Order: sequence, then structure tokens, then C-alpha cells
Amino acid sequence: MPPAKPHSSPSQYGRIAALLDPPASATEIAPDPAPAGLGAYEAVAYRLVDPAGTATVYVFDNYDAASQAERTLAARSVGPGIARTTINGGLLLRVTVAVDDEDSVTFGSAMISRFAGAE
Repeated sequence: MPPAKPHSSPSQYGRIAALLDPPASATEIAPDPAPAGLGAYEAVAYRLVDPAGTATVYVFDNYDAASQAERTLAARSVGPGIARTTINGGLLLRVTVAVDDEDSVTFGSAMISRFAGAE
């Protein structure tokens, strides 16, 4: 079943899906932190099963707003895991994975690279 569409617009959802390309095993979850706490209009988040982790895309007006939120997220702890972020226009991707799972770290890095450079 495809993930639910963000409320911004079908074209924005298409862009998110193309950039993120979540694996078929991913399930949609509530974004954490919530979009409003970062000044985002909305977000779509996935729990990644194999390899394990989470991926969240926040939707902002522009790059500057996404960049400010990226700095805010960088100051937050993710417990025993690691978090990486990247920005593509007004979209901010945050991927979190377990630090001791090499497959998850590799997959998370690939997801970040694909999101930052795709289109």
C-alpha cells in the first residue's frame, strides 16, 4: 500500500516520493518531532524495517527555512543512534539509524545522497 500523501499538493508528494524512494517494507509513522515544532507545513515519516531506521521529510517554504530547521534538529539527541540530514529546495530529510548496524548506516547514507542529488 503506498504511503499517504502529504496535504501540500500532489506534485509535492510526487517530488518527495521520487527523492526519498522508500523501500516497500517501509511503513508510515507520525513524524518526530512534529512539523509545527520546526516551522514546517507538514511532514511524512517512515519506519524502515530492513535495514532499520526512520526517514522523515519536512516541507518548508524555501531552503532558508529548511536550513534553520536543520540546525535545530542537529542540536537534538537521537539516543544510541545517529541522524543525518540533507536539504533539497524546501524539503528537509532526516534519517536516523542504529549506530551499531553497518547495513543501516550504509542504507541511510545512500538515502541521504539520493535525496540530495536526485531530480
